[in-house]
Amino acid sequence: MYVSLSEDELLVHQDYLDYFGILKDLTRQQKSIIQVDGSQVDKLFDIAEGDHGMVSAYARNILHWKGVINYKEPILLPENLKSGNKNPLYKGIDLNKGVIKLFPNPAKDFITVEYNLSDLYREPQKIVIFVNSADGKQVDTRIADNLQDQFILETSTYKPGVYVLSLKVKDKIIHTAKFTVSQ
Repeated sequence: MYVSLSEDELLVHQDYLDYFGILKDLTRQQKSIIQVDGSQVDKLFDIAEGDHGMVSAYARNILHWKGVINYKEPILLPENLKSGNKNPLYKGIDLNKGVIKLFPNPAKDFITVEYNLSDLYREPQKIVIFVNSADGKQVDTRIADNLQDQFILETSTYKPGVYVLSLKVKDKIIHTAKFTVSQ
């Protein structure tokens, strides 16, 4: 059986072949994924810049992990997406006001923290982000000045349990969210 691919599908297919070829070479050489050589890094750049879905994300992750690139995932809030339909149940209520989104929850090694305070403040503010364990001990603190941002919080050193992430502006806690760290 012969399958015909479009030009775009052929490009994606070739990126997957190149990506898996790199993985195969590394396995054969008994190297880890972050031990890619210069030619492999160049090929990963090409794959990442191709913007062909998951294979590009895989390549970008390796380059980021290796420290070759500094990548920040774009923040896509539901109201900015074409498929983000407004729920009539919440008509008149701004669901994004002071919102914190945490995922995956429960977390294991990391959790993505996304927040948006642009409905509450017009000017950049000093934002203190801190994490407390269930017994009230502060386990992590970060300072930010963006009203809207997303970052990765490493949780691999946290003990399994429930934690509370809080946003503080001008010495006032403006929003909190709970998350769980599992083993």
